[in-house]
Amino acid sequence: MKSIISLLSIFLFLSSTISSQEVTSYYVPGSYLNFRTGPSTDTEVIEKLEQYTNVEFISVEGDWAKVRYDGNLGYVFKTYIEEGKALVHETSYRIGATCRDGSNSSATGRGACSHHGGVANWRYRTEKQVQIQK
Repeated sequence: MKSIISLLSIFLFLSSTISSQEVTSYYVPGSYLNFRTGPSTDTEVIEKLEQYTNVEFISVEGDWAKVRYDGNLGYVFKTYIEEGKALVHETSYRIGATCRDGSNSSATGRGACSHHGGVANWRYRTEKQVQIQK
């Protein structure tokens, strides 16, 4: 009985120690970064991480960082990530329309293509606002 209590105490201590460790966030500052299965350019690319993608730093192996992304463990070249967490807010707004006859209109509301067969599709612009938390 004492051994079970001792094992339980050790387990509870270790689980509280592990859960209290702080996770170090890193992000991709460049346009994209290969997320690989191993610490080499010869290994398979799991995914291309886009700019401002956040990853969880695990460890360093030479020039490579072992990271967790979307529940998967993999490797990225360590000089292409920076410490911090990228918070990205995107705002889209209408900038005009393409009319059914192929012409473009800068009007953004009702009647934008009234003399050109109506609106085929609206054109939008998306702006990103990025904040890096260190």
